[in-house]
Amino acid sequence: MSKQRRVGFDLRSAAHDRSFIPARADLPALIELLVHEDDGDAAERAIARAGAEGARAVITTFDASRPPLRGRLVKVIDRIGGHADWLVDRLRDEDAKTRRNAIVALGHVASPEVEAALIDAWSREERVEHRRSLAAALGKIGGARSLELLRTVDAADGELRRIASEAILKLERTHGRSERGTIDSAARPTEPIVVRYHCRRGLEQILVDEIGDLGARGVAPGVVEVKSLSSIASLYAPRTALRFGFPLEVPAAGDEEERVAGAIAASAPRLARFTHGPITYRLEWTGRGHRRAATFKVARLVSERAPQLRNDPTHSVWEIVVGEDLSVEAWPKAAEDPRFTYRVADVPASSHPTIAAALARVAGIRRDEVVWDPFVGAGTELIERARLGSYAAMYGSDVEPAAIDAAGRNLASAGVKALLVVSDARVSRPPEPVSLVITNPPMGRRVLDRRSLEPLFDELLANVRNAMRRDGRVVFLSPLFGRTVELAVRHGFRVERRGAVDLGGFDAELQVLEVKRR
Repeated sequence: MSKQRRVGFDLRSAAHDRSFIPARADLPALIELLVHEDDGDAAERAIARAGAEGARAVITTFDASRPPLRGRLVKVIDRIGGHADWLVDRLRDEDAKTRRNAIVALGHVASPEVEAALIDAWSREERVEHRRSLAAALGKIGGARSLELLRTVDAADGELRRIASEAILKLERTHGRSERGTIDSAARPTEPIVVRYHCRRGLEQILVDEIGDLGARGVAPGVVEVKSLSSIASLYAPRTALRFGFPLEVPAAGDEEERVAGAIAASAPRLARFTHGPITYRLEWTGRGHRRAATFKVARLVSERAPQLRNDPTHSVWEIVVGEDLSVEAWPKAAEDPRFTYRVADVPASSHPTIAAALARVAGIRRDEVVWDPFVGAGTELIERARLGSYAAMYGSDVEPAAIDAAGRNLASAGVKALLVVSDARVSRPPEPVSLVITNPPMGRRVLDRRSLEPLFDELLANVRNAMRRDGRVVFLSPLFGRTVELAVRHGFRVERRGAVDLGGFDAELQVLEVKRR
């Protein structure tokens, strides 16, 4: 029994409703609408929503149909999916549009039989637009035979050459994945090379000091460079760095894509030294979106100049990052960063480990240190301080039980012992006098409210001062800048250090306070 229609039901209007699923009786009329300029696309989608019933209606109608309806019927089958044998038969249709739509549809069906049919169609087709579609389809579903064919393309049509080049890159990428490359973290360069470290803006000098006497220097906000003979494993030593890469020399001549490709191709010997197996890379355009056409052009040019380098965004060993200023860096994407593997748990707004490492380095080391983090979060400040050297005792507190649980798990993973309690930092304190308070108080975007933060910092500093030894000091981040300094002085501290730090979208000030000696 057919569905009862509402009074005034109009099939043409219904076809434009994306929730409408046609009945079998609607399909002939919808097929007629396929050739109507205003209704064709809507009718195509509606028939496709009928699934197998729609496919049967299309295939039954096809033989008696004439162009342009034949081509639209093939597009419907493409939407529905399947029916590869029927689509292969359409590759010999007398109507050019029908053949081309069949080529496009078969580019969504991966099988040896379909690949063979498309290669056979290539030998018959003389229309350049059909060969463009065939090259694109073979690039999606082809194998070794397709690759062999596409490598012979030397057409006068520039668009066909471009599509064939993209298809070759896709196929080489796909069929080269049986063996995957890895980063050789123990390999060392034969001569000193420039390493570019990235850190949070404001931590440049801390990172320089951590790298040590190697000629490191800050070259831009959040960027430190050093010449090094170290292995990639050794380059992970600085804990205040977010990441590192190797800057590539960019040629002065050519358009953007040619210059980027020149930089990547020239880096092949260096990348080879640090790579086992295939050298694959992913191209990232910082601040410029995906730039698909530019990426394919760069990949094609690199493939021509340095065939050992293969663009493969899915299984890439290297990340090639192009800055807005057209600087180019190679990051060892597949290398393992061993620094923060202790993080097995996290809580919202907890410190990034590189921030915690910076606070710990600023705090320094005292053998008899009694350390307290009153906003312990996931425990990273305590762990990073413990990594630096000896201490007498460690305490952590937080008002959130979930934070205490996460901190406990991370501390256990790192092999660090500390006493953790659920408590309010404004009123509670450790059971013994504290020499170092190291913490990153709550200041996420949701709580950047001066009216709520000032009382919090006021009460915190008052309680911390009463918990401290005479040689005590506080190392923390404040979103209140000078106002925190005023509060600290009022509660008996003097300011030893101040500096703005980017916390990922907003700034806070890294402050070091020391107890005033009477």
